[in-house]
Order: sequence, then structure tokens, then C-alpha cells
Amino acid sequence: MPNQSQLERAAADLAGEQLGALLAIDFELVPGPVEEAWRPTMLRRVYEQTFGIYHPFREITVERDAHGRIVAFSDPVRLHPDPVPEAVALTNEEALAIVGTSGVLGSDASIESLDPVPGNLIRARIDADGDGSRIIDFVINPSEMHVAAFHPAEDA
Repeated sequence: MPNQSQLERAAADLAGEQLGALLAIDFELVPGPVEEAWRPTMLRRVYEQTFGIYHPFREITVERDAHGRIVAFSDPVRLHPDPVPEAVALTNEEALAIVGTSGVLGSDASIESLDPVPGNLIRARIDADGDGSRIIDFVINPSEMHVAAFHPAEDA
């Protein structure tokens, strides 16, 4: 019967192989708690191992106001993707769904405009609360369906 260390190593190797086949990213696999117990209903000893999966992160810029709310965000890698993404058109509903993932919009948010910007990205000008009090400019990568940056509109 394998010892605890051998079981942990085998579980980590198997999990790493299976995740590597599923994920097209670099990741770090960190072993978590181990549980080994006899399961009478299965008539066997069961070994369970949990893992944390971490993806190396890059530097981003986040600005907060005096109350700790995020007011601006910028991810240089998303703003300047390499290779340049394919040009993709978005409907207002699609753009609003993407910028809605930022967590900075009110429930009555609406699109003021969608304009192409260099790199096949889209600038979405959003009325964050639906009443004109907070206008936010977002840069969206439409082919990846994510926000590359946002900040309060300067000329609103």
C-alpha cells in the first residue's frame, strides 16, 4: 500500500496532467488538505485531496475613491493585446452585459455610445446610473468579451 507522501504526489501529478489538458494557461497547483477514510458503503479506503489552482497575475491599475469604491481600472495586457484580436461587433445588450461584470454600474445603467478604438477594441460610454450623474468610459475587447479598462468620462 502506498504511503501518504506517495499518494499526495500521485494525486498532484494526476491533477496537474488533467488540468494541463483542460487549461491553456500557466498555473500553479497547491495541495490542500488530505482526507483518507474507510468507506463502508464502498468497501474500500478512499483518498481525497483538494488543490488550489493559481494563475500568475500581471500588474493592473486600480483607482479607488475616498470611500474605497473602485472608480478606474486598467489592464495593460488587455488594452494592448498581442496578437490584435479579430474585429467583432457588439450589440448594446452585449456591451452592457460585458461592462456589467465590472461591478461599478447601477441597475439602470444604459449605453450612451459604442465606438471602435485602435486594436479592434470598443469604447463604450455608459451612463452608470441611468440619470446622467455618472458617465464612465469602458474599453472592451469584444472578441474576448472582457473589460480592458474603465474610468470616469473626462468630457461628460
